[in-house]
Amino acid sequence: MTDVTAIAASGLQSSARAFESYAAAVVQDGLTAPSPPAPQAITYQPVTTAPSLALAPDMPTAMVGAMEAANSFRANLAVFRTGARMFRALLDIVA
Repeated sequence: MTDVTAIAASGLQSSARAFESYAAAVVQDGLTAPSPPAPQAITYQPVTTAPSLALAPDMPTAMVGAMEAANSFRANLAVFRTGARMFRALLDIVA
């Protein structure tokens, strides 16, 4: 494998693992989603700390992550195919 295709293959594997992780989070969040709370009076509560998405991923965050991983996979696949085509063209010139 050439350097380009090796790097693209590594990116494909990384993107696939990320997609699996986000897809599992989407499924888990979908299975354990709580029922909507009963309407209550709205009161102002100042936020003192930012919520940590790494500790509790929600459905939209997991969906966006899955889409990013899928797009990354497609981009790495395009690089892999282009590198393979260029390598074949080089072999055709040499042979």
